[in-house]
Amino acid sequence: MNKQTGRWGSRARDASASAVRRFSVFALICLMAGAMVVVSVPPGRAAGTGQFDHIVILAMENQDYSSVFGSGTGSSTAPFLSGMLPYSSTIPNYHSYGEGISGCSAACYTAVSSGGTWGVSDGVGSGSVSQTSIFDQLSAAGLTWKGFCENGCPRGGDHYPSLQYASTYQSPNSIITSTDFTDPTDPIYSEMNSASPANYIWLTPTDSHNMHDNSVSSGDAYAQQLLVGSGTINSPAPGSVLATGLFTNSAFHTLLYIWWDEYDPSPNLQYGKMIQQGYISQAANYDEYSTLHMIEANWGLTPLGAAANDPTMSDLFGASTPLPLSTSFTFLPTSPLVNSLVTFTALPIGGVSPYTVSWIFGDGSTATGSVVTHTYTSAQSFTVTETAKDSSASQQTATSSNPLTVLTALPLATTFTVSSNPVVNLPATFASTTTGGTGPYTVSWNFGDGSTGSGASATHTYTAAQAFTVTETAKDSSSPQQTATSTSTITVSAVLSGNFGTCTSLPQGWSCGNTNGLGGSSVNIVSGVLETVEANPGVGNDNSYYYSTSQKGVFPWSPCQAPVSGAVPTGTTSVSSTFTPLMVPSMSSGMRYHIYIALYYWLPDGAVSASGSTYRCLDTQVRVENIGGTFSSVGSTGTYDPGDSFGWDQVILDQVNAGQTYTLTADVANECQQDLTAWGLNPTTPCQLAGIEIGTEGFGFQELDVNFYTVQLATSTSSLVGSFVFSPSGPQVGQPVSFTGSASGGTPSYSYAWIFGDSSTGTGRTASHSYSSAGTYTATLTVTDAIGQTAEQVFSVAVHGLLNHPPSLSLPGPRSAIVGSTLVFAVNTSDLDLGEVVTLVAAGLPSSSAFDPATGHFSWTPSANDVGSYTVTFTATDNGSPPMSAFGSVPISVETATSSPPSTQQPGLGSCSWCNTIPIVGTRLWLFVAGGFFGFLLTAMLMYVRANRHLAEARRIRRFQQRTYRD
Repeated sequence: MNKQTGRWGSRARDASASAVRRFSVFALICLMAGAMVVVSVPPGRAAGTGQFDHIVILAMENQDYSSVFGSGTGSSTAPFLSGMLPYSSTIPNYHSYGEGISGCSAACYTAVSSGGTWGVSDGVGSGSVSQTSIFDQLSAAGLTWKGFCENGCPRGGDHYPSLQYASTYQSPNSIITSTDFTDPTDPIYSEMNSASPANYIWLTPTDSHNMHDNSVSSGDAYAQQLLVGSGTINSPAPGSVLATGLFTNSAFHTLLYIWWDEYDPSPNLQYGKMIQQGYISQAANYDEYSTLHMIEANWGLTPLGAAANDPTMSDLFGASTPLPLSTSFTFLPTSPLVNSLVTFTALPIGGVSPYTVSWIFGDGSTATGSVVTHTYTSAQSFTVTETAKDSSASQQTATSSNPLTVLTALPLATTFTVSSNPVVNLPATFASTTTGGTGPYTVSWNFGDGSTGSGASATHTYTAAQAFTVTETAKDSSSPQQTATSTSTITVSAVLSGNFGTCTSLPQGWSCGNTNGLGGSSVNIVSGVLETVEANPGVGNDNSYYYSTSQKGVFPWSPCQAPVSGAVPTGTTSVSSTFTPLMVPSMSSGMRYHIYIALYYWLPDGAVSASGSTYRCLDTQVRVENIGGTFSSVGSTGTYDPGDSFGWDQVILDQVNAGQTYTLTADVANECQQDLTAWGLNPTTPCQLAGIEIGTEGFGFQELDVNFYTVQLATSTSSLVGSFVFSPSGPQVGQPVSFTGSASGGTPSYSYAWIFGDSSTGTGRTASHSYSSAGTYTATLTVTDAIGQTAEQVFSVAVHGLLNHPPSLSLPGPRSAIVGSTLVFAVNTSDLDLGEVVTLVAAGLPSSSAFDPATGHFSWTPSANDVGSYTVTFTATDNGSPPMSAFGSVPISVETATSSPPSTQQPGLGSCSWCNTIPIVGTRLWLFVAGGFFGFLLTAMLMYVRANRHLAEARRIRRFQQRTYRD
């Protein structure tokens, strides 16, 4: 009896253990199956990324590799970009004119974006290239792209590839900004800081930033401001590109590619955590097609055109050993004083950032941090030691030491200046500048002709025309006293000559005899020097001026008229003149004088009105101004209406003394804009310089004698530039849009032509246009100057329609049909927008089925040849603006009356019994978890059933044992 009991108990335990093992194996199988339902991805799904998931391309221009990066280790002309090399890769033998790419900007941009040049040349029209581009490839693969062209995109498609292609030039992803990329409000920053920035971002700066029209050093400074602002590579400042989430979010793997078009070899730099740091590629067969192939290979895209035959530049990628940690530091001021603040800045490089920095100042004090300050309390020499540690697993340490000398006072130093062009028998003015030591200072002069003087400022009149050596000596008040000297040789002229030429009649000028004063007033030109004398003691007032001037050109009172050819040089950008007051009057209340340059303008676009007056001329002055014995401060301005023009003046010199030489300079464009602004007129109104006047004016004083020695009319050969504004910025269909153009450079006057992007055109500086349908239009402004030069501005106008809702589409679920029986169902549509017509289209219809798009009625009687699975896709599209669509599919399976459900097995893929009913939607982590949870529930249910069976078996065995025991 005991043996039987033990035998049955053992059997029960064995059954239980076996069941547990079976349940465990079965549970694991169910969990794996549940996960596989979600994880399995059939061929054709979106491919994973390679080395990077985002790329930002910064397009630069027209430089040889060596001028920017030397031999690959850097260049002094580009200190910032060279400073990126230790963190980047570069290719010294990159060919921007490879494989037949023609020598023009446009073709290089075409090649790097579509794998060919397709006959493109500079001046490429928007949307004129029909080939497939990288932008099309990205969109087709479910990836995103955006292009940004800076500040109006003045070069259009020549430097902005997405404008070249018919498929993208009107895309909302092809963006033309109204600001520089360095402006923190530019839309590139909202894109790069978004939660889902575009996978491919293209940046086109203007030619004044990208090294096309500016120097390497200027372009380098622009790149620094754009990429890191006031910060560094390791610590970019907020509001810079490298400080955006696209580069700081660890979830992103972003490649920055700085690319130059043209030149062979051309500069290039690749930066990102997937890039080998400090790597100089030895490859000699990389060009634009290689760059394109690299991007395509990264995302598994089919290479376009010539890119298929080029390498993918794979050597740039991969883990790299960080450079050894090294450090140095700077301190300012370099000669600090006792009890003054000294700023220390550490400059660690290499290793792995971030760095920890500590300081020993040599006087027993210490500090930590990359930038620290310290004050020394005694005058002596100290050794400062800076220690930097990196964040690598095997932490590196580097130190740097420098001597620092703290002074009680700075060494005494002195220099001096002398009024320009000293002339015999005219006073020359000397002024010293002394620094360091301990003030006050004592200054003495030796003028080199046996005469001496004293004081920080002194005057001296030479009686002979020759060279003299002048020595200035400065002494301080310290003990012991310090002494410093400064020596310079000056040349005294017998008669100072000028460049005004000779007296010439108007309008060619310079004219003589233009005076309104009492006896003794005069205007003459002697040896090229314009000599003015004005005398008006006790006469005149604010409404009655006297004057002595010379003129050139035409003037508002002559009357207001267009410039006369040849009088004022075309393209004059500034007018300046050097002058020396020979005699200045004693001034008191009721007296006033001006020494000035006046510019007079013609408005080529027509008369303008303000404050009740309508004129077509402007009258402006830059001057020195004395009222009642007091000189007006620099920046003082005033408006006036002389009855023939809009007048505006500004003070640019705050005082003058007899015998000293000064310079007045008038900026032609600025004077026009300031005058217009002061009168409340549009400051972009075009102006043409028509006349120039130089001299003196005023009233009530005894005598003012001024000699003007030189006159300089600077001219510019700057390119013609057009710009525009339009309002409203987001117009609706049918709403009038006001366009206003402006121009600078070139040769005035200007004409304006508009292409609005919808086959409509316009002319004139201002134009109005209404768009008849919603969409993004590429508009063009073409400005033509007086000699036929043209400048083109391309911009986008986004026109919004009334909100159009997509139609709704009602579909049945998956359908099953039996051979020989008829399957019938209906597809229903509706639209919230009253009056809109919805069109229904079906795709994938079985050959023998019938579908009526007018009623949505579907019917099909499948035959034995139709056994299998089908998917019919229905598209409902309304006729709104823009048209909106809704999509949906109905799966249909056809079986024979006795057949099993069709297999979903595909060759080489295994079987999937539920693939027709459970959609395969991706490879996301949450879907994996959901699959696991599904498998867990299925496992739990099956275990519950098996456990109940086991429990029943155990109870049956127990009852049998009990009966056996009783027996």
